[in-house]
Amino acid sequence: DNIVPDDYFVEFILPDGTEFTQPNAANNSIDSDVIENGRTKLYKIRDNELQNAVDAGLFAPTPPSDIQGRVWNDLNANGIWEPGERFVAGQTVQLENAEKRALIETQTDASGEYFIAGSDLLPGDYMLDFLILPDKDDFEYSPVPTDNLVDHITNSIASDNGKTPIFSITPSDDDRSVVLNGSYHQKTGIVGLVAHSSRQTPVIDVTVELRDTFGRLVSTTQTNESGIYHFADPEYGSQYTVVFPDNPELTFISPQTIGPLQITTERPRVNIDNILVAPVRGTADVVGNVWEDLNIDGIRTANERGVDHALVQLLNSGFVVVAETSTDEAGNYRFPGANTIPGDHIVRFVNLGQGQSANYFSPRVTGQPIDVIANDALPNRGDTALFVLPAHSAQGERSSVQRNAAIYYDATVVGRLWDDVNRNGQWSTIEATVDGVTVRIVNTNGDEIANVVTRRDGNFNIALTPGEYRIYVPNISNVTLPEQFVAAESEWYTTFTATSGQRSQIDVTYLGNGEQTEVSGQVWSDTNGDGIRQSEEPFYAGVPVALLGSQGEQQHLVSDEQGRYRFTGLPSGNYHVTATLPSNQFFSPYQVGDDSNRDSDINRWIGQSPEFALLSGEQRTTFDIGVYVGDVSSNVVDALRVTEVGFIGHGNAEFTEVKNVSSAPISLKGVRFTKGIRYDFDKSLGRVLFPGEHAIVIGQRNSLAQRFNIDTLNVAGKYDGDLNREERLTILDDKDQIVTSFRYDDDWFIIMDNEYLPWTLTIRDEHAAESTWDTPVNWRPSSILAGTPGAEDPRVLPDPGAVVINEVLPKAVDGNNDLIELHNTTDTDIDISYWFLGDSESVVDRLYYLTRYQIAAGTILPAHGYLVFSRTQNFGNLDDPGTSLPFGLSSQGEAVHLIAADRFGRMQGYSDSVFFDATRKGVTMGRLNTYDGGNQFVALASSSLGAENTSTPLIGPIVIDQIMYHAELDSDDYIRLVNVSDETVKLADGDSRWKLSEGISFTFESNDRLLPGQHAFVSASDPATFRERFSIPADIPVFGPFAGKLSDTDDEIRIYDTRDDGRQILADQVAYRDVAPWPVSSLQTNVPLTRRDTAWLGNDSSNWSGASMADGAHVGNGAFAKLFANIPDDSILPGNYLGFVLDIATAGDANGDGRFDSRDLVQVFQAGLYETNETATWLTGDWNRDGMFNTRDLVSAFTVGQYSAGA
Repeated sequence: DNIVPDDYFVEFILPDGTEFTQPNAANNSIDSDVIENGRTKLYKIRDNELQNAVDAGLFAPTPPSDIQGRVWNDLNANGIWEPGERFVAGQTVQLENAEKRALIETQTDASGEYFIAGSDLLPGDYMLDFLILPDKDDFEYSPVPTDNLVDHITNSIASDNGKTPIFSITPSDDDRSVVLNGSYHQKTGIVGLVAHSSRQTPVIDVTVELRDTFGRLVSTTQTNESGIYHFADPEYGSQYTVVFPDNPELTFISPQTIGPLQITTERPRVNIDNILVAPVRGTADVVGNVWEDLNIDGIRTANERGVDHALVQLLNSGFVVVAETSTDEAGNYRFPGANTIPGDHIVRFVNLGQGQSANYFSPRVTGQPIDVIANDALPNRGDTALFVLPAHSAQGERSSVQRNAAIYYDATVVGRLWDDVNRNGQWSTIEATVDGVTVRIVNTNGDEIANVVTRRDGNFNIALTPGEYRIYVPNISNVTLPEQFVAAESEWYTTFTATSGQRSQIDVTYLGNGEQTEVSGQVWSDTNGDGIRQSEEPFYAGVPVALLGSQGEQQHLVSDEQGRYRFTGLPSGNYHVTATLPSNQFFSPYQVGDDSNRDSDINRWIGQSPEFALLSGEQRTTFDIGVYVGDVSSNVVDALRVTEVGFIGHGNAEFTEVKNVSSAPISLKGVRFTKGIRYDFDKSLGRVLFPGEHAIVIGQRNSLAQRFNIDTLNVAGKYDGDLNREERLTILDDKDQIVTSFRYDDDWFIIMDNEYLPWTLTIRDEHAAESTWDTPVNWRPSSILAGTPGAEDPRVLPDPGAVVINEVLPKAVDGNNDLIELHNTTDTDIDISYWFLGDSESVVDRLYYLTRYQIAAGTILPAHGYLVFSRTQNFGNLDDPGTSLPFGLSSQGEAVHLIAADRFGRMQGYSDSVFFDATRKGVTMGRLNTYDGGNQFVALASSSLGAENTSTPLIGPIVIDQIMYHAELDSDDYIRLVNVSDETVKLADGDSRWKLSEGISFTFESNDRLLPGQHAFVSASDPATFRERFSIPADIPVFGPFAGKLSDTDDEIRIYDTRDDGRQILADQVAYRDVAPWPVSSLQTNVPLTRRDTAWLGNDSSNWSGASMADGAHVGNGAFAKLFANIPDDSILPGNYLGFVLDIATAGDANGDGRFDSRDLVQVFQAGLYETNETATWLTGDWNRDGMFNTRDLVSAFTVGQYSAGA
């Protein structure tokens, strides 16, 4: 960004042991450009020009050492291979560079060996990632032996992440290799299953005890949703007994005591045979009815038939089938309760189609009288909500619980369009059918439900949800209206009712009124290129026009002085129209605007009109052709943007959409996709993109044609490659300048993180800053499933961020009532009826955890309003009709999702998700706006549920306040910590242990502590070496070395207080980048990031400075450098940063002396910027950060700054 137009060369500094390859061996994008002495030729850089293919190829004349090793199953878990321990074949080993980027992946052979040839590498720093755990729940990496055992095969990988430390490989003239081995072992454990005696199905929530050889209780657990119990980490060499206490609801058929069980290195895991149980008295019966709901109201009426032979299943709360049956002729079913174990259950209705068209479930109905048969099945998945089956009483008849299901089938509307030559309203084989005609279906709300094109035989077939509809067909000039249709502008329509399984036949007879059949129109000069003929735009004479028949016949004319052409005496049939233009002229945009008499009917992307049917006696007189003859811009860099990405495959259409966002037509000559997909626009017929016009490049043409009439779209062509779920897309222009380059990710939106739901990514602001294109901030899921290729998204749903999960309480002080707060951030009321709340992913299908709770119909979230849902009253309470699977929020860390849906439970194109770490009891997590324009979901110092989040973040007590990630030597990298509390913090004691994680890792030891306000360094090098190198005073702790390496480009650092109960409470986090809005001055070697305010978020880029330090210097926005420690040696890291902190002044303190007094007022008024609307800084009076010095700043100063009159 700081390069000015001039002549430049690039100089590359060779790493040790490498040389440059042969220069200019191929074209510019794939060869090496280094000529001599590491330098390239001179490049003339013009304004706004990018030379993006200035490359250097390196090779090692003497290859570095090979890398090899072995992987084994370490039975005794000591990290040392011993005879009898098995080497493992087929395990993946991945080589990464020091920046953690994967380079080479290989696998172990039959002897457990892997080999990476040094000839494939350059000298440098690397690490290995052993991706070898068979199952992370049952296996773990072995420890690294502390002794140097030269003659043994020993483990080299860290037990916490499976990676080796960073190591160097250098040129090697001998056969020596770098040897790095990996080992893992099975975790110790005692595992078993409790199952029903009659069906061998799992039984949940059974209490199991683990006791030692003296009968003392060691641990207690319960069977999970799969009936499995697991005691983890029993001690080697110990004996145990597993005991099943008496249960009033169960009879134990198997022994209730198992043991003694011995845990040894040869048998670290004991699997116990199934424990069989039976119910004592059973439960109530489960009964119900399945019927076809003709009007989809969810209530059975006398005329609605039962569905027979429908498969019905009874599941426990772990979604394990415990019984199944089928409905009888009346649609009834029954599960006898005698063999059912009390507890939570679900009824699932499956196999209901009976050979008809696809079946669906009606909306669920609640609150009906007991004698009304109402639908209990959730429409989005066919299961009932979870319900409790209580134990059957010993006295009286067995009661029953009723669960019903209302289903409906697709309605269909079919029809034929034909040329009714004999005018009898009956189609005969001698009458031509009309294909290529658009048929639209619209519901009573005016929403378009379907849009199809008639086939070659003139037929259409559309599946519909039962309801009231209108069907629209085009109103063709000089053609008689069918009797049942009503004229409406450019279309005709008729109304019809569709019921479940019904097939409606609606035929359309077209009757031409003309004496002869013709196609005619005018050619005009579209001077502004908007595709709409204006009265002042001239007609275009002398243009060759051709009419092409479906059998290959052709007719040719030339437009006259009025631009007119006319083909007469034509037989009915299918035709195309095209015209021949000079190379510097282009067809106008296709069919723009609402007036068909003033648009252009040639699609230049296919070089002709889409095929159309011409009726006998039809006179198509407005088949006009717009021709643009004006200037075309070559400035593609500022004009072309990617505006939609359809990357979901599996039979769905993949495409990428581009748009001209400028005010001038642009040439696509030389423009091409080079990353993600490959396509050269020189292959397309379009050649030009007009202002506001879209074009798409597609994957499989036939996939797109299943949903859209592609002849009416601007399809530039078919790309090479495949769009992945996360991808970088890059477009270059004819000068190899980057037009756009960004990375997208399906993880941005939870509803897109499921490749079988074909939402597309659509742009929100096509003029947004380049930095936003790599983030979800500037994207949204499409409003319509499968997107809108070649057109604007209608945005029928709110933009992301309109309704947000604003605050949650994962663990109340009472330990039970979790809370979720929603907030409408817009100026408009938003209807959130039928939307879903869900939580973290579980072992069952994604639909279950995303759709656990459905918000009631009629729920309106007012503009800027708040709505709080509670566990006790709503999402955890089965008495709330919206609860299908009760859930709570875990204090161990959790996710919460909000998903838009309709009354049928079908997901819509809107979602909001929050993810949070483990929390302390009573602490809420909330959304806070950051000063850099974003927001973060963090722990709050105080709750504000039901109102605006005004709290400060809950940070610390240990926070990160300086990061050196770009030191000249990696060993000089460090992280500085500070205790911001008023109490001494033990970094490791009996209840907790502090650790750094993510980009680097370090765990503190038992004697480590920080006093109130005390700083400490965690270094990449040995602490003693670091202290000596930088003359760190003895009263400042230095810890280290940390594992891993701080990336020079982007990385994340987190500091956790890990608790014995498994919670990792996040104290602070920083995810830095080497691009704006993060301080780019820190890209200078040996310049760290220094935190401005330790009470504010570490992830806010505006809270960091990369500026030079001097005592008392202002570094921006009221932050002044202060020397907290005398660290005198600044020869290594110039600027003496290690001893500086930043102090945030209060409003009014312009000189940073800690007071607001007359000296500050003299300083700012002498600057002369008061009420001038000129740019001001903190030093010249801008104390509210609006860029100016005015009355508002003085009000802020005198309100907050506490003026000291005695100065």
